Amino acid sequence: MSQPVAPLREATLASLSTIRTRNLRALTDTLNELEPDDHVAATIRSPFYGLFIVRGRVVRSCATDRLLVGGQHLGTTGRARKPLPELLALAPAEDGPNDIADEMCVADIAHGDIIAANFNQHPYGRFSVTGFTVHAPAAADALITGGWYLTGRELRTAAPRLLALRLIADAQSHELPIPARITRWPEPDTNSH
Repeated sequence: MSQPVAPLREATLASLSTIRTRNLRALTDTLNELEPDDHVAATIRSPFYGLFIVRGRVVRSCATDRLLVGGQHLGTTGRARKPLPELLALAPAEDGPNDIADEMCVADIAHGDIIAANFNQHPYGRFSVTGFTVHAPAAADALITGGWYLTGRELRTAAPRLLALRLIADAQSHELPIPARITRWPEPDTNSH
């Protein structure tokens, strides 16, 4: 497995470790200035995937009328949009998704590794996700980052939407808290209506 360039590694580790709180006013202002086709970088906190960053083109959902990047909802609908609680940071990105050279095989990644991956999925187009690799035995024994599958069954084949993959830091070389393996999905809340 090749080791990443030091400045990229340090910048990525810093971006995944320094955001603990969010500036709600700045998030709201940025969210309300967004239009479909703008490029953004969104930092999201997930109980399953930990902190991750999605870079790509903003699209408007036909079903919910919400703005999304890489399949991640950014905020509520309406004239005055409000950021979702999971959204920690949002900034314009002039160049769209990260340009990642495919430098490793999915069979070489493991739970807890920090990676950057490019995906392509209609209607989001090409986008990148940078975050933790999470082993999900509950999801066909796959590796996932930021809600996107990196592998197919048995962890050895690349997922169909994965375009490129780069190792930022293997699990043994960083001290960030690693999300738990996903051994089961939470039960749906049937009492919420």
